[in-house]
Amino acid sequence: MRFGLRAQLILPIVAVVMLSMGVAGFISTRNAADELWIELEGAARNLSTNVASSLTDFTATMKAITETQAEDRNLAAALAYGTPDDMARAVDILKRAQRMSPAIHAVNLLNASGDTLLSSDPRASGNFSDRAYF
Repeated sequence: MRFGLRAQLILPIVAVVMLSMGVAGFISTRNAADELWIELEGAARNLSTNVASSLTDFTATMKAITETQAEDRNLAAALAYGTPDDMARAVDILKRAQRMSPAIHAVNLLNASGDTLLSSDPRASGNFSDRAYF
């Protein structure tokens, strides 16, 4: 079959255009994938930095709370004597500790057996001896 001059020119042009589109699509897809990967790496890096920073802040807050409570005589008096005034002062101390960080929902004072003696949350009660630190 004989092709006319137009057909002889159109077929190579169509082939070149289609090949160019395929190569451009491949390159575009590859660039998009690379850019997406770079964005994901950056997001993961930011997330890990933020988590590490938050954990550092939370740990420092918990350390400060623990040190403050360990030195407070009102908590010791509440445990030793258990008078209503001593207990009220001790609960106030626990509530102040709770307000130090929005991540703290309640502060409980437990005995060596894991029983809740005092709490910043009046609804808190129970035994926590199933925790690993007991």
